[in-house]
Amino acid sequence: MKRIDKSTMGTGLQDAQSRPTVRFFGLRMKFMVFFSLILIMACSSLSWYFIETRRMVMTDHLEELGSILLTTTVRNEHFRIAGVVLEDRVTLGHFM
Repeated sequence: MKRIDKSTMGTGLQDAQSRPTVRFFGLRMKFMVFFSLILIMACSSLSWYFIETRRMVMTDHLEELGSILLTTTVRNEHFRIAGVVLEDRVTLGHFM
């Protein structure tokens, strides 16, 4: 049988406590997280800006197209007489 001395029992615990702990968030990790956050925020804001400008341009084009269609429809004599005055559903359906 092996005899256990009390003075050697605590050395394993003391060795574990005396070792330096490994830091999980080192300088490299902090830099990577910080740079990633900046990159994500920049990409998000640029994509939002792109989507917003495209939405505004598409809305302007749609309003312009609607006004062009309205003016050409109103100036069309066949549509004005047959569709609006006589309320011909076939002619109105054709122009729609």
